[in-house]
Amino acid sequence: MPALSLVADITLPWAFSHPFTTLRVVASCVDLLGILSENNERLTLAETDRIIMSTMCFVVVCLGLTIRLEWRAAMTATKDAASKSYLLGFTLIELLVVIAIIALLMAILTPALARVKKQAKKVICQSNLKQWGIIWSMYADDHDGYFSDGVFPNKPVGWGERSQWIYALAPYGDTKGKIRFCPVATKVPAEAVQAKGLPFPATAWRWKWDEWDECGSYGANSWSYNPPPQRTALQGRVSDKHWRRAHVKGAANIPLFLDCRWPGGGPSQTDTPPAYDGEPYGGREMAWFCTDRHQESINSIFLDFTARRIGLKELWALKWHRTYDTNGPWTRGGGALAEDWPEWMGNFKDY
Repeated sequence: MPALSLVADITLPWAFSHPFTTLRVVASCVDLLGILSENNERLTLAETDRIIMSTMCFVVVCLGLTIRLEWRAAMTATKDAASKSYLLGFTLIELLVVIAIIALLMAILTPALARVKKQAKKVICQSNLKQWGIIWSMYADDHDGYFSDGVFPNKPVGWGERSQWIYALAPYGDTKGKIRFCPVATKVPAEAVQAKGLPFPATAWRWKWDEWDECGSYGANSWSYNPPPQRTALQGRVSDKHWRRAHVKGAANIPLFLDCRWPGGGPSQTDTPPAYDGEPYGGREMAWFCTDRHQESINSIFLDFTARRIGLKELWALKWHRTYDTNGPWTRGGGALAEDWPEWMGNFKDY
């Protein structure tokens, strides 16, 4: 803090004499801090000091260069022509000092700027999901509050049922546009590659079957469908456990559509966590959703169509289906300890 006070003592007089430049610098700082404070994220005191001090140091450099140029311009009025060319330039030492200061500022700011970039992607992801929330709610409003039945017309039983939202929601907006992709996971696999279970968490999924060739990086909670009366299960998921409709009791804790490595999944409270980020499926439906896209979390919309972040360990504490135990073996209520989790998740927040 003494260093910060010293910089303030130097820059404040200059700031008052150059109000418009100062306002632009302050506005840039506010924008930077604003991005980082989205979704209840807060900068630490050290990070805030680092950003403010770096900005003030930049102002000091600009101030020094301005004074140097003004002084040299004044000196040329009293010197001969031979000396004027020297006075109007910078010495090697001066240039090296400026370069060193700029390099120092970049080193100070780089960690904060990297976090800004990650936070910006998280905000864009949530914006995408809020648009999906509108699309899902439009469908439910047109069908007396119910979701689609999870069945593709004219297809064999079990065919692509976790992906049926792609077909059902298509008439309700630009569902094939950019909102299909989380900005962290936009790389689509090659034409001939079936993406299911590939250990690349930053890669979008690609579902290619018969005439269908779809891709994205969000997926549905496969327990949300409204199975037809003649179906006792959808791909092994018992019909009676499905939510079927929106705005049920506890809707704010029931995931509907979220960051995912496959078009959908129907987790169980006994699903074990992936051994590493991006581990192949291995029969555990929770693995589709448990991927570290947004700093120990993913984003989701819920059955009340609100959007928020979900801590990765919190996935096991959500109400995925009607009989799901939110105090299962991988929750704090079920006795799970930090050392029970895979190493890559051990330090994540417990739920």
